[in-house]
Amino acid sequence: MNEHQAESPQEQHSIFQGMTASTPDPTHERRMTIGLPTAAFTASSLLHAVKRDETIWTTSTFAQDVESIGYVILYSLYKHAVEDSQVSDDLRAELSKEFTGFFSAANITGLLTNRALRFRHDAEESMQYLIAYLDNDTALVLCAAATFNFLSNLNQVKEPRNDSLDPILRMVEQELPTPRGMPFVEAYPLWIEILREAALELPGAQGSAS
Repeated sequence: MNEHQAESPQEQHSIFQGMTASTPDPTHERRMTIGLPTAAFTASSLLHAVKRDETIWTTSTFAQDVESIGYVILYSLYKHAVEDSQVSDDLRAELSKEFTGFFSAANITGLLTNRALRFRHDAEESMQYLIAYLDNDTALVLCAAATFNFLSNLNQVKEPRNDSLDPILRMVEQELPTPRGMPFVEAYPLWIEILREAALELPGAQGSAS
């Protein structure tokens, strides 16, 4: 059992504390801050706007809010894995590299670059160690892989894919297909459907094998 605590990725986001954006209110002008660690969960289109001008007048759309939820899901899965006291030192180190690869950068440009690099490859390559950690939990593998594919489409990264050898990941690829760049209105319902399938795999759920 490992006694070492991995460095929290939250500690690596201090660059974002000064980033601000503004959102209009029907009655009062109200500022929305993109701060620690909010930038890591912000939709890429909003980050591009902030990169151009740190103070912007904008409202987030439903699609942008849903994209943010996707990042929160991946963050939560990685955080749980990294903080699991039963994870070996070697696996924790690899999980931490993947974790920071998604959510840590020196600035917003770096964060957007990291997303482009991560989402250029498939889940089996970009989340190799998270998938290995979740391997015995079908529900969480489905959730992680579907969320990754969903975010890949929203980041509009198009790259030829390799056929996955993992049956769960292959199923996700078939239901939420590649190449990337699928519009939100098409990708969102496919993502939700796979999350529903994942929920049915939870212990005690109707349709669960356990």
